[in-house]
Amino acid sequence: MACNWDGISQEYCGRKGRMKVRRFDPLERMAEKEAARRQDDDALVSGRLSPRDLNARNFRFQHLDFGSARILVEDNADFI
Repeated sequence: MACNWDGISQEYCGRKGRMKVRRFDPLERMAEKEAARRQDDDALVSGRLSPRDLNARNFRFQHLDFGSARILVEDNADFI
């Protein structure tokens, strides 16, 4: 079975379609977010993107209710 997931740093697809991802690096993530903010600012200033379009893009899941969402974590040494 082929694994194709977009938007997540993927090292490999494991058994049962599970995916192992790299360790979270807060400094790297902070730099990624800052770069994205600069791109958004540039797009707004140049007129390539309207404030309304930017808001819609950044909050694409605003219509979902995450109040009852749960994250299930397995205790599996192969997954870590």
